[in-house]
Amino acid sequence: MRVTLPIEIASLIVVMAAFSFATSCGPSERADVDSDVRRNSFSYNGEFASAWGEETFAWPVSGGRALLSWEGTNVGAGEFVLAVLDAEDEQVYFGRAVGPPPAAETSAWGTAGEWRLEISYRRLEGIVSVAGSAIID
Repeated sequence: MRVTLPIEIASLIVVMAAFSFATSCGPSERADVDSDVRRNSFSYNGEFASAWGEETFAWPVSGGRALLSWEGTNVGAGEFVLAVLDAEDEQVYFGRAVGPPPAAETSAWGTAGEWRLEISYRRLEGIVSVAGSAIID
């Protein structure tokens, strides 16, 4: 059995299907990121356009603290969050770039070993440049 739809209904179905496809592709429009994680140092640089996402990196740290710098970060909209957890899974740093970036900051004391960098961003527009280096006392 063949069903024929009036042109108005057929057009509406095509438009709804196209809208559904466009919105189901996910909210992340563009995130161009370059990350470099090494023993006792890391850098994370990215350009974002309406981007959403989460990333996690293992960071081997020999010291008990870290210096984190946000130089070059310029967020126009949305937010970028960096949480740093030490080898015992204790949060030693939490930084958020919303508008003007935070200054360079020193983390709390933590346990040396495999630290974790947890990064998330929501509706992010702009440039993020964050770097960390272990403080070995």
